[in-house]
Amino acid sequence: MKDYATVIGCNAIYRDFTPDILVALDSRISHEIYRKANLKDMKVYLGYWTPVPIFVAKEMMKTMADKTDIVWNDSDEVVYHGADGVFTLTKGHNLGITYVTGVSKDDEIIDIEPDVDGFAYATGSRSVHLACELNAKEFT
Repeated sequence: MKDYATVIGCNAIYRDFTPDILVALDSRISHEIYRKANLKDMKVYLGYWTPVPIFVAKEMMKTMADKTDIVWNDSDEVVYHGADGVFTLTKGHNLGITYVTGVSKDDEIIDIEPDVDGFAYATGSRSVHLACELNAKEFT
């Protein structure tokens, strides 16, 4: 398929297949992708992926008493998604996990918002919208 078209995949598809473009909005899978996927093999769009200086994250961590999932990566900047974030909910329950991942200034992650024109998309439908933004001619 990749020989004939640009393939856009979502979330954990990277575990089995490397699309040309990978999209994830949920903080849990976004941090997993950043930590484990081969980011150089695809263009990656992650939701609310905004690096902050590490000292800011460490100050924010002082107020977090719940579970944390932290990989500092010897970085000067991190992406921080707090336990009360929109995308830490599952089956109506807050997972109570704060995700913090050290990032490289050289990575090419593109921050993507789920909201478009006041409507919040799920990852799959946001990926279709992204394809339209990238001027896709056909969908399969």
